[in-house]
Amino acid sequence: MSNSGFSFPKFFEDSKKVLLQPKAYFSSMETQGGIGEPLIKVLIYGGIAGVFALLWSLLNLTGFTGGLFGGAIGIAAFFWAIIGAVIGVFIGGVIVLVISAIASGNTDYEPNLRIAAAIMVLLPVNAFLGFLDGISYHLGAIIGLAVNLYGLYLLYLGVTITLKGKESTAKVVSYVLAGLLVLFLIIGMATRSKLRRFAGTSSRKTDKILNEYQKAAEKMAKDYQEAAENITEELAEEYEEATEDIIEEVDKAGSFQLQVGDEEPVIDISRSDLRKQLKKLEEDGDFAVLSKGVVFLRAEPNEEGFKAEYRDNSGFYTSVDQELAFDEVEDLFLDFYNEKEDWKESIDWE
Repeated sequence: MSNSGFSFPKFFEDSKKVLLQPKAYFSSMETQGGIGEPLIKVLIYGGIAGVFALLWSLLNLTGFTGGLFGGAIGIAAFFWAIIGAVIGVFIGGVIVLVISAIASGNTDYEPNLRIAAAIMVLLPVNAFLGFLDGISYHLGAIIGLAVNLYGLYLLYLGVTITLKGKESTAKVVSYVLAGLLVLFLIIGMATRSKLRRFAGTSSRKTDKILNEYQKAAEKMAKDYQEAAENITEELAEEYEEATEDIIEEVDKAGSFQLQVGDEEPVIDISRSDLRKQLKKLEEDGDFAVLSKGVVFLRAEPNEEGFKAEYRDNSGFYTSVDQELAFDEVEDLFLDFYNEKEDWKESIDWE
C-alpha cells in the first residue's frame, strides 16, 4: 500500500461517515498504519473545538466573562481544547481497550486508539453546541447528554464491529455508562439549582444545605456501591455463560462471514448464498463485507460503479479503479471465498 501521507479529503470523508454512516465506517476502518494519522485527526478536531470555545467565550455565550484577555478565558479555551484532545485520545484509547478486553475483542492498543480518535469527531460538535449553555443551562445539558449518548453508540459499534467484541457484554457496559451519564446530568442540574439559592442565605440555612448534601452524598455512595455489586455479579454471570460462546467464536473465525448493508451478518455462508446476497449489492446499492478472521473484502457502490477495499495483516488497500463493474466485484468476492492465492491480482490496488 502506498504511503501518501495524511489526506484531507479522506479525513473529511471519514468524519462525515462516522457521523452519518457509523456502521459502514467501522466495518472498513483501518486498524493499522501507525498513530500519526489518528493524532492529526485529533489535533484538527481539537483545533475546531477550540475555535468554537473561543468564539462563544468572546460572545459571552458560555457563562464566562472577561472578553479576549480578561481572565484568559478565551485564549485558554482555544489552547486547552487542543491539549485536552491530545491527552484525551490516549486516555480514550485505554478506556476502549479495557471495554474491548471485557467484551473479548481485539486488545492491540493501536486499533483501540484509532476508534477513540474516530469518536472524537464529536468534540467539535459538542463545542459548537456550547452556545446553548449561554441560552439555557438545562437545554445545553440535555443536548450535551444526547451527543455523549451518541458517542457511546459509536463506541459500541467500534468494539463490536471493528474489534470483534461480544455484543451482549458490550451492551451491558454501554448501558452502565449511559446510566452514569444520566445520573451525572441529574446531579449537575440539582447542584446548580441549589447553588443559585445558596447566595444570601443565613449561616443556619447554609448548615442545613450542607447537611442535606452530606446525606445525599452518603445515600448516593451506598446506591452506587449496590449498583456496582450488581453489575459485578451480572458480568460474572456473563463470563460464566461466555465460555461456550468463546469456543463458538473461535470456530467462526475459520468461517466466512458476509454482511450486506445493515442486515445481520451471515455466518459460514455457502457459495450459492454468497452469489444471491451479492445480487442485493447490485440491486439495492448497499455495501457488502466478506470476512474471514481479520481479513476482509469490501465493496461499495458509487455513481459510476463500485469501489473495492480489503484489509489483511499487511495493511488496508483500496482499488485504483473506483468504477468497477458488478461482474468484476462478484468475481473478486468469489475468488476470495474460494481462497485462490491470486485473488487480489485481478485488479490494481493502492
